[in-house]
Amino acid sequence: MNICNYIANYLIKKNIILGGDKEIYMYGLFVILYNSFLVFDILLLGLLFNQLEFSTLFLLFWTPYRILVGGSHCSTPFRCWVFFNFYYLLSYFFYLYLSLFLIFVLNIVVMAIQTQKKIDNKFFIVLWISYFILIYILPSKYQLAMSVSYLMNSLLTIHQVFTTKKYII
Repeated sequence: MNICNYIANYLIKKNIILGGDKEIYMYGLFVILYNSFLVFDILLLGLLFNQLEFSTLFLLFWTPYRILVGGSHCSTPFRCWVFFNFYYLLSYFFYLYLSLFLIFVLNIVVMAIQTQKKIDNKFFIVLWISYFILIYILPSKYQLAMSVSYLMNSLLTIHQVFTTKKYII
């Protein structure tokens, strides 16, 4: 019996939710627990690499973009975990070895591609306007973490625009 099923059964037993809503609550619990696991995982990697600050900033800038604009998805939770870790590690590599200017230019290119493909999402413009404002306000190490996070999210969004495949892997 998985933990989501156990919690849903407990909530039904205590008359907190209706039995007919069990599947909905199980799904919601899974999403909350799984995303909490992913956040914990990235923070743990940050601790292991002595880069907790980067990991926190990465998640801080990654999450709103991902929630509001979307992007590609994986076909299983395990693949999502592997791919997200890969994306985080690639982001960390970019953070360490690429200049802010280069990542900024790449973001401009990717944003132009996204704009040409007419991404139909009102938050897309708001996030990019926020990016251009924050790039001038934040200290440089935060600018770099934000820029890397936006770049990686934008690449996921571009994948979604250029392919008819439902899942990235």
